[in-house]
Amino acid sequence: MSGPPPPPLPLALAVYVGADAVPALGSELNVVCADACGIAGDRPDRIVEVAAPPAASALALLEQEAVRHRLGGGGAIVVWKPSVRIAELARQAGVPLANAPAAVARRLENKVHFARTAPDAWLPVPPTVTGVAGPALGEEAARLAPPWVVQLASGYSGRHTHRVDTPAALSALLAGFAGRSCRVGTWITGDPVTVTGIVGDDAIALGVPCRQLTGLPVCTPYPLGSCGNDFGQPVRGEAAVLSVAARAASWLQREGHRGIFGADLVVAPDETVFCIEVNPRLVASVPLWNLAARDRGCPSLLARHAAVFQAGARPALPERLGCTWSQLILYTLGAHPRPTILESGTGRIGAGGAWERHGPLPIAGPPPGDVALVVRRRAGPGQEAARVLLEGPCLDPAGQLLPHLAALVQDLRARLESR
Repeated sequence: MSGPPPPPLPLALAVYVGADAVPALGSELNVVCADACGIAGDRPDRIVEVAAPPAASALALLEQEAVRHRLGGGGAIVVWKPSVRIAELARQAGVPLANAPAAVARRLENKVHFARTAPDAWLPVPPTVTGVAGPALGEEAARLAPPWVVQLASGYSGRHTHRVDTPAALSALLAGFAGRSCRVGTWITGDPVTVTGIVGDDAIALGVPCRQLTGLPVCTPYPLGSCGNDFGQPVRGEAAVLSVAARAASWLQREGHRGIFGADLVVAPDETVFCIEVNPRLVASVPLWNLAARDRGCPSLLARHAAVFQAGARPALPERLGCTWSQLILYTLGAHPRPTILESGTGRIGAGGAWERHGPLPIAGPPPGDVALVVRRRAGPGQEAARVLLEGPCLDPAGQLLPHLAALVQDLRARLESR
């Protein structure tokens, strides 16, 4: 950015700073981002798109002096994932950072730390071993019942999560990760489920559980990758799921986390619930919760998150959050994304699953009854290219995409990328 710095933004509540505007969809927050994803603000200063690479993180944006100047003077900033450097830049800008301390978030999201700590919090994890990848860990892991799930200590959207079915494959994968901290656990067959919630100083609110869309080949190249949330149907063992999620939230609260979190669980066929991991940060379902709150005339989940960090505030959190919106997330499968062929908007799913655009996508989100399509300006191989937000279910009882949504994904794929 060049020229004189722009005047500070008028901050109504807080500003979401990040690579894109998607987490703020349906919320009251202003946005500073690298890619607005075609989401339209309701006033000129509501969404500020900064000259930066589309995948630029909050850190890359805050490193720019002009961005810090825009943010100075009041309010707070919210980022997807905090870091020590982000906290320092926020301090330089003179604005509070409405996220848990980076040291807390990093420790709690570490999958190895979680696996070692969870049993003391009465969180039921699958049989698991942890350590440095290599022959010794392989021998220890081989004593667990196969198949196995191998995870690096840190990762996102299932990019570093692998299922292996044979001892030879396990040894080969650990050899490839040699020297890196990882977790190996027994694979649990069942329904993947997510619970989103928010932790305050004196209260915890849990959302209704949703089916997690995982590893759908038409959506993601990652066999265990997360690719959406289905709030359209009740989950099996809901009472047990919420009980485990409440324990996870209490553990986070004791460990110093505040704000939004997500708990990933699996419900086995006998309705035994296993806690796979806990994400102490904003999660992919945030815009769905924002839209659900909007429909009820309530503050958005993102606004509630920001309020947790207001000095001296003890915001009252609802005991239970409800949601009727679902989403499909499409990652690039080919090597040649073509984002100019498709643009974000509101619309409907037409005959044969074809996408029919009605008009622009406002920051307030699609009106009830409409479907939203969010398209990223450019997505490299394996990165998120687009997402569809809609009311109702995505999956049938067998866990497969409903036919009209499977057809929609194929239609969007044909316009998003060539393979």
